[in-house]
Amino acid sequence: MTPGWAARSASIVLCALLLTRCSVPDSGNDISDTLVGPAVTSWTVLIRESGPRWLGPDWWRDQGYAGDALDRTQVQLRQGENVVPVLWQQSPDGWGLLFYGQTREPSLGSSGGYVLTVGEPGLRVTPEPAAQRILVGCQNTTQDEIVYGPDEVFRSTAPMDVPWLWQGLRPVDGVTVTVSLSQVLSGTPVGISVTSWGQSAMPANPDHHLRLIWNGAQVDEHYWDGDRLETWSVRVPAVSESVNTIGFVAPGGTEAPVELTWLDEFKVTWTRSLALEAGSWESYRADGSGQACIPVPDRGADALVAVAEDASGTVRYSYPNVEGGVARASIAPSPDSVGWLGVSWDTPAPDVTRARAMLDVAELRTV
Repeated sequence: MTPGWAARSASIVLCALLLTRCSVPDSGNDISDTLVGPAVTSWTVLIRESGPRWLGPDWWRDQGYAGDALDRTQVQLRQGENVVPVLWQQSPDGWGLLFYGQTREPSLGSSGGYVLTVGEPGLRVTPEPAAQRILVGCQNTTQDEIVYGPDEVFRSTAPMDVPWLWQGLRPVDGVTVTVSLSQVLSGTPVGISVTSWGQSAMPANPDHHLRLIWNGAQVDEHYWDGDRLETWSVRVPAVSESVNTIGFVAPGGTEAPVELTWLDEFKVTWTRSLALEAGSWESYRADGSGQACIPVPDRGADALVAVAEDASGTVRYSYPNVEGGVARASIAPSPDSVGWLGVSWDTPAPDVTRARAMLDVAELRTV
């Protein structure tokens, strides 16, 4: 070994041990063919909500891993210290990676952070085969919900862990919001839950009064007393339209000299029919039957994947049984279980995917 090559090798080893990128002295021997490769081998992957996520062939090509340049057994996805199972599937455009992203709930809010690394052994999923047994009462509806309450006003004295509120109402202020409910099951009622904070506290009892209006009709009058957080629920008649309006009015009438109510959020829940639309995924909550029967389009029916997460956070992948335009997918019977059904390449990408920052050797000298 020549002295020049020895020095070059030592520099390469040092860079590898420090996990840094650095410039290696050129010995005059052209070995670029053996060193040239993708510039990035590790990424930070972030999601905001739990659910399936897809890194498709276009994304891998953009990273420099085209065709057979990627050894799929050496791709690792990790959340904290845990290696996350992934499912590699071949789409019409090439191979892509499907995983079920889960958010955690630390004190400062949801965190769905992952590290994706090329060059480390990964954990690959083997989906369960299609269920052959048809269970009685196969689920074909689910409960869905919309939560609305933008954080627009900060009040440090609000009685909540995160004291951001939506809107303040004094008599006779009001606010109206349009909500869209997809695939509403005809004849089923809609539930509305409201959380608000009554900031004022006067000798009068009650201190606060809110009126709830649904599609132009008054459906509830709610009174409460004191400087506290208040949550209440009401059921409204069935709707036939997907677009609806919900209004809140502070009409007064409490005889309190001062009345100030802050809206925090409201939640609308409804029953909807299960159906997979082309180019999307269907999600549902288990009703205890153990299987879901979901109408599916012909396109991509042979490439469907079902993903289920039970109450403990355990995730299972399976291939559904498709007959007569209906996919039958297994899911844990626990009411806390959630299921997903769709084609991998119709899955949304992670919310953020960025190269992990590396430290130059020169930067170490300044520390």
